[in-house]
Amino acid sequence: MPIFSRKVKSFFRKLHTLQGPHHLKQRLYFCGILLTALFLTGLFLHRCSPSKSESEAFRTLAGEVASYELQNNGLSLHYTLADCNSFHMQEKYGLDASTALLPLFSQELAEKEKDTYHAFFASLKEIPMEKLSEHEQFLYRILYTSLEHTCEGFSYPYYYEPLSPSSGEQNSLLILLAEYRFRTKEDVEHYLTLLSCIPDYFDSLLLYEQQKADAGLFMSDSAADKLISQCDSLCTEQALTQHTHFLQTTFESRLTALLESGAITSEEADDFIARNHDLLLHQVSPAYTALADGIFLLKGSGHNENGLCFYESGTAYYKNLLASVTGSDRSPEEILQLLRDAFSSDYLLLCNVVEEMNARGLTAESLNIELPFASPEEMLIDLRLRMQADFPALSAEIDCEVSAVDDALSPYVSPAFYLIPPTDDYTQNHIYINYGDHPDSLTLYTTLAHEGYPGHLFQTIYHLADMDEDSVLPLEGMLSCSGYVEGWAIYVEDLSYEYAADVLVETCGYSETDARLLTDFYRLDRRLQLCLFSMLDISIHYNGMTKPEAVSLLNAYGITDTDTITWIYEYIVEEPACYLKYYLGYLEIVSLKEAARTIHGDSYSDPAFHTFLLDAGSAPFAILSDQLQQQSSTFSH
Repeated sequence: MPIFSRKVKSFFRKLHTLQGPHHLKQRLYFCGILLTALFLTGLFLHRCSPSKSESEAFRTLAGEVASYELQNNGLSLHYTLADCNSFHMQEKYGLDASTALLPLFSQELAEKEKDTYHAFFASLKEIPMEKLSEHEQFLYRILYTSLEHTCEGFSYPYYYEPLSPSSGEQNSLLILLAEYRFRTKEDVEHYLTLLSCIPDYFDSLLLYEQQKADAGLFMSDSAADKLISQCDSLCTEQALTQHTHFLQTTFESRLTALLESGAITSEEADDFIARNHDLLLHQVSPAYTALADGIFLLKGSGHNENGLCFYESGTAYYKNLLASVTGSDRSPEEILQLLRDAFSSDYLLLCNVVEEMNARGLTAESLNIELPFASPEEMLIDLRLRMQADFPALSAEIDCEVSAVDDALSPYVSPAFYLIPPTDDYTQNHIYINYGDHPDSLTLYTTLAHEGYPGHLFQTIYHLADMDEDSVLPLEGMLSCSGYVEGWAIYVEDLSYEYAADVLVETCGYSETDARLLTDFYRLDRRLQLCLFSMLDISIHYNGMTKPEAVSLLNAYGITDTDTITWIYEYIVEEPACYLKYYLGYLEIVSLKEAARTIHGDSYSDPAFHTFLLDAGSAPFAILSDQLQQQSSTFSH
């Protein structure tokens, strides 16, 4: 896994495509916090440790990993820390935003990256875990697992795809730039510096793609065509000369607060605006054109339009990717059986729901549910009120702004995404809605549960709220296991259908039975779709299912539209393990929940389980399972 893969993939939580209850949709949970940088929190654990020297060694190593990542990635640093000296990172490690630029790939840097992470892992293994406190041991295991997967990933240097049509840097970079917050005049200068780095950054991407092609691992022609089309439309000269591009309009709006506070003068604001326009027109836009041209020249060098297992080491790479992304230690065979069992169970439930709906005279028109909310903000308020009985309270007051995705990005991003705030400045939160997808009210309501309350926003703030430089900093709330994070979001999204049923009963005049049947129909349909595509993921990338075989399978499940099937197959090929981080993560949480029921019997409660899961934080599921057993005496309410 080369430096480019680590640097870029780590600080983007990429755009993920999921399916809504009615038709194919995309959903994005977008995070600016890099995985390994969050190890920095190990420096600031002030819990009692039985061995001071081992504890210090563990914290120091965590800080070294963090500083290594952050100092070499300006966007990562900005989105992880609002202030470079938060948690004394500038003082201890010399973090400096002005010198943190965009990461570049080269063979030499890739080898250095590999050596550095193997050294980090070796240093961690030298620390005797048993001499750390119980809490530090928990964090040690999370760090160990992450570094183990990272080091194994270096064995497959060209399997990672940074320019996926669905979640590549050509899309993600623009979103991060549009949301780059200007807190100081220096932030504006740093932002403009980052813009000037984009030509070299894209040249680096293209170098990596050329080496992928040399290794026989370049993307398919269909993926290349989609990528080229995006590059041609995302940052056009026409939009820039008309001053209508969102990187121009958002830049000016972000300067407003600095201007009003007196941090910059009107003359400085005008100068910044002119410089931004010049950089976008003469450097960023040509960089997109050059990237498109380079990918066009590489077309035809990718010879595999099927799954990863058709590459020489593709099966081994997929197994490591699957474990790393999902946080599950189950084998692909075990996962596939788990998925089949879940599908069979939910399919029978859906059949029973449909049968009961027919018996009650509920027609197709009955499925056109309209919830009585005038705005997404009202939905978030309702969700936050209804979740109170099921989840612990937040200890901090926060603001959340809801905005529309810019029209230029609408075709390429999801119906909604939540942008995670810096660890040291978490009170301002942002959720985006993509109205180009025309979400119905039930879909929007459950999507906001996924992204907002009690989903990603709640989950994130719950961990950040008690953090300051003089108190215990919970590392487990900062480390990121995608299966846990996305599994939680699917778990609470599933629960939100019950909240929607309550809304229908309380304000829309539905009977309790009809409301439950209608929302259960959509809930089960959603789960079945996620499960089906998760099974396809393993079948395509691990078992070698080809497109004709996928067509037969999807036809058997009632999906017959040719364009839809092509989209599904190509997306899963381009985004291996994506669906599994959501749905397998959800199933692992459900499995933990059943284990908690077994342990506690009559004393079990959902709120207690939710509190345990949130307090434990983002970790691989085997570690969470052990934690559940260890905390059994204090778990239940």
